[in-house]
Amino acid sequence: FRDDEAFGAIKNCIAELAASKNDSEEMRLWSAGCATGEEAYSLAMAAAEATRGLATKVYVKVFATDLDTDAISKARVGIYSEREISNLPSGYAEKYFDKRGDEFEVKKSLRDTVVFARQDLIQSPPFVKLDLICCRNVIIYFENALQRRVFEIFHYALRPNGILFLGKSEAITGATELFEPLNKKSKIFRRLATAARTLPPAVRTAAPLDQGIVKRRVTHSPSAVQIAQTQVLERFQIAGAIVTSEGVIETLIGDVSPYLKMSEGLDTFRLQNMLPKAAGVELQLLLKRALKTQSLQTSRNFSLRDTVGDKSTFRIQVSPLKQREVSSSLTAAQLLVSFDKNHAESRETIAHSETDADLALRAADLEQELEATKEHLQTVIEELGVTNEELQSTNEELSSTNEELQSSNEELETTNEEFQSTNEELSTVNDELQVKSAQLRAAFVDLENIQSSVGVPMMVVDEALRLQRFNPSTKDLFDVSLADVGKNVS
Repeated sequence: FRDDEAFGAIKNCIAELAASKNDSEEMRLWSAGCATGEEAYSLAMAAAEATRGLATKVYVKVFATDLDTDAISKARVGIYSEREISNLPSGYAEKYFDKRGDEFEVKKSLRDTVVFARQDLIQSPPFVKLDLICCRNVIIYFENALQRRVFEIFHYALRPNGILFLGKSEAITGATELFEPLNKKSKIFRRLATAARTLPPAVRTAAPLDQGIVKRRVTHSPSAVQIAQTQVLERFQIAGAIVTSEGVIETLIGDVSPYLKMSEGLDTFRLQNMLPKAAGVELQLLLKRALKTQSLQTSRNFSLRDTVGDKSTFRIQVSPLKQREVSSSLTAAQLLVSFDKNHAESRETIAHSETDADLALRAADLEQELEATKEHLQTVIEELGVTNEELQSTNEELSSTNEELQSSNEELETTNEEFQSTNEELSTVNDELQVKSAQLRAAFVDLENIQSSVGVPMMVVDEALRLQRFNPSTKDLFDVSLADVGKNVS
């Protein structure tokens, strides 16, 4: 409550959150970077005030975390000086603290609503399903990348429309798609539902998704050897291309216009998509065989018509080239695809040409079957992706729950230590009482012995003249007995 105006505004937000809860529902708050606990207890007091007059029963749980173990230890004790609580609203000190000499101790009813734990804000799994996160004067010390990561963690941890409370010198620059301002002056923001609710990669235990992915180079600067090789191929009127294992064209050689036709689509620069369908299907097979066997592969003859209608045939030859280095540990394959044009049509060639239509139909059927298989595979992949996301979400929930259980266990250990300390104090007091009781019994025996040995009659009465005790000599003067103890002697 050191910032009266800001905490006054957040008290109103907490009251609205409490009023929106159903009966027996829990309101969960997180003080991230709680230091010695003043901020966490302030939130707990605000929540206690907000839930006090409600018709429904709303449970309050405040999670308070910090990286400093000593600060957490002091916060757990919950003892503060008069100066440290001087900014509390009127009446709060008497309502929520017990005075212990010159210090003030948080009352057990309030202390039980706060769970303290040591936590790394960046690396540790966050708490989840939170209604409000208070992180004041912490992220101002982070660089922009870390600030962005923290905001993503907070966005993941908060419930829809959850509240984020920052320090007066902090802002959500770079994360405006995650939060919207509710009170710019008091630095209060509301969670937006514009981003997927997933845990940022920095706090996940799984390997990064892009691990092992190699990015293909798009352009290549030809060396002198490559230029010479290209000139030799052109000199002997060889038409073709240098392609990748997927058929992506890297270099065209000679006049390929009789064989290739540009088409629209995402895979325009794949060589197999520029050839006639039957030739394109076979090229895919030749590429795989050439890579697998590291040897020259030759296709059957395909029919070809030039611009004036003359008919000829051509065949495709694929040979693997020496692999080139792409990165320090991986290589990408290159293959030479050449088109060998045959001007003379033999009977065998004509026979092949006559069956090209049938082969084209078969190729179309195979392509349709392949497309159906691709669609089925894509469906399976999507289902696996959804299942993986659900498992990841469940794992993150379990991690957060485990964090809460560890925090609760630390609380129980601290409480157990306090109980043990109190029990030791009680044992010490009990021993002292037993010693004093023994001393009183000894004094009483001594007093009785003195009274009995004195020859003078002696009676002891109280203020009402009721007989308390007497010695044996008294019986010589008065007719008294033990039955008269407690009776009036007047």
